[in-house]
Amino acid sequence: MSDIHDYWLGIASGVKTKLDLGCGKNKQKGFIGVDLALRACPDVIADLENNLPFASDSVQFIWCDQTLEHIRNLIPLMNECHRILELGGWMWCGVPRFP
Repeated sequence: MSDIHDYWLGIASGVKTKLDLGCGKNKQKGFIGVDLALRACPDVIADLENNLPFASDSVQFIWCDQTLEHIRNLIPLMNECHRILELGGWMWCGVPRFP
């Protein structure tokens, strides 16, 4: 885990409701894992390319690592994340670095 990951996970440690979108088999400790893949054993099974099954303004932190590159249309997902994040909530996104 890199320093930047540790920094953001430190910020997330102080919040109550936090999601790991596209968690796969490596869900972050203390997060609600959200994934479409049943083999990942997520806490919530959801297609990130459709409406997220969370109430508006109900999440304080969203972790999305190595997931966005698999989404065909990012705008609807970003709108959904904005909808479910509380005012002042945080979202951290990590994507692969291509040379």
